[in-house]
Amino acid sequence: MPEQTAILDDGGLRLLRLLVSRLASVKPNDPRTYISYKDVHDALALQQEGPTFGESLKHQGLNSLADWSAKTGKPAITGLIIDKSSWMPGDGYFKLFSRKADDFHWWRSEIEKSKLFQWEPYLSGESAVTESVGGRHWSEEELRASVSAYLKMQQLDRSGTSFTKKGYYEDLGRRFGRTAKSFEYRMQNISYVMSLMGRDWLSGLKPAKNVGANVAAQIEQLIAELEGKPVVPVVAFEIAVREDVKKKMLPLPTGSHNPKVVITSIAQYQRDASVKAWVLRIL
Repeated sequence: MPEQTAILDDGGLRLLRLLVSRLASVKPNDPRTYISYKDVHDALALQQEGPTFGESLKHQGLNSLADWSAKTGKPAITGLIIDKSSWMPGDGYFKLFSRKADDFHWWRSEIEKSKLFQWEPYLSGESAVTESVGGRHWSEEELRASVSAYLKMQQLDRSGTSFTKKGYYEDLGRRFGRTAKSFEYRMQNISYVMSLMGRDWLSGLKPAKNVGANVAAQIEQLIAELEGKPVVPVVAFEIAVREDVKKKMLPLPTGSHNPKVVITSIAQYQRDASVKAWVLRIL
């Protein structure tokens, strides 16, 4: 059976830390002790990026944490996040774990498990944690094949040639022993990297932020390599800016009067992400 891979991105990790910090005061049978979607936004200093706080949180860590929990067998801790108008988590919470929306017993048992689970090993380390049922991370070969397929589809799309994205996902899945869905998610990560590079992304593959800075930078490198263009690294910088902007306290940065110069086929000054984040915050 193909291994499933889940990526806990920076947003998912921050959300996990917040939820774990609240477990001591949570009473499984009393949703009033849980946390609302809006309260999560306030606690993590997130901006609302969607019509509702629930939709906004999905692409700011919730989907990443829920997917990671489901695929790696962790307690469904995202059930702590509720809509205070109904005192319930969103329907997507139950659907992800193949449960009916009124399975209250299962929901509360997952909160009980969350209170007993040893989360500490997962709260530190690299900003993006990749874990799979079989313990297998994404290799450079898999990333390269994904980027190559993405660029090929983009060329076909621009030329008006008919093709099916699903066929590419399934071919990659058979080649590397993963699900087609995992490659679709990875393609959405590539769209996100494209957007950070100021490039058009492939229609139908909405950018997904659930990718760590290191993997995103690797994808950026592969795009340039496969296109035969010089690498002008911007992705890791832009991700760092976005993370800094989210911080509740963002002091005036000192910056650098003598920034380092990165030499590729051109000279590029190494910028300070905290400076750009501070400027964006005050605008």
